Amino acid sequence: MASAEAVVDDVADPAVGPEQHVIDADTAQVLRNLVTELPPRGQSLLQELFADSPRPYAEIAHVTGTPIGSIGPTRARALEQLRWMLDERGLGPGS
Repeated sequence: MASAEAVVDDVADPAVGPEQHVIDADTAQVLRNLVTELPPRGQSLLQELFADSPRPYAEIAHVTGTPIGSIGPTRARALEQLRWMLDERGLGPGS
């Protein structure tokens, strides 16, 4: 028999309706599309950092060819570019 915790984990959050799930899925797709417009270095770094099972920085550095000390600044630049692209399309927080 399943424990009470397992059952609770399987129940959908009643505060999040189907509309929000659609909005979240749409937002995720927009972001994935925008990431493909980034320069290759930013693309590969963000894909590695935000993967379902992210790897340690040392592995990410090796896979992307980015020095460990450059991961943070490169990530910051790529995220700033994404923010700019969202704003440009009227999808940013101030839109």
